[in-house]
Amino acid sequence: TGSGQDGGNAPATTGRSTTLRLRESDLDLIRKTLHACGGNVSDAAARLGVSRGLIYRRLRAAGPTSVSGPH
Repeated sequence: TGSGQDGGNAPATTGRSTTLRLRESDLDLIRKTLHACGGNVSDAAARLGVSRGLIYRRLRAAGPTSVSGPH
């Protein structure tokens, strides 16, 4: 205890795969919130407690299939 080692019981995931799953989860939450807000990015950002820019960056990084409606 206190050694910082897990004794081999840690899940076999890399930081990269964990980050990828987290981003996918974030994107899913953003999409659902945007849908609930009728596509209004300002309202979705306020509900999520993030900036509009963050929402736009995540959607842009996910690719064109994640953005619905005109740009």
